[in-house]
Amino acid sequence: MKVLAIAVCGLALMSSSCATMFHDTNHRVVATSSIKSAKLYHNHRFIGKGTASTFIEAHGSDVLSGKHPKCETNEQLVRKNMRWGWFLIGNCIFNACWGILVDIASGAWRGLSQKTYDVTPHCG
Repeated sequence: MKVLAIAVCGLALMSSSCATMFHDTNHRVVATSSIKSAKLYHNHRFIGKGTASTFIEAHGSDVLSGKHPKCETNEQLVRKNMRWGWFLIGNCIFNACWGILVDIASGAWRGLSQKTYDVTPHCG
């Protein structure tokens, strides 16, 4: 029983990570358009008109777009960046680098470069 308790505690310590504990893997972003009737999309899924918010996951790539009849669609790739402080320094100091693997698996090592995107369609 004592060995099992030590194994469980060790596994809990190894599976903890700074970025995963302190940051969410879903991020709220806002898509805006100066044309209030423009339709806004997140990965080709309608999210609203004029101004809308959606949640972006840490994994994968995401595109926000604004569409309006007789206008050219404006697409913006959501930029994600690495959280160096939490990912490397926090994990190596507090978790003996085990947390790096957990952060990579969860996607918590990635954050957003910006939270608001202008996707106003390009009209003549």
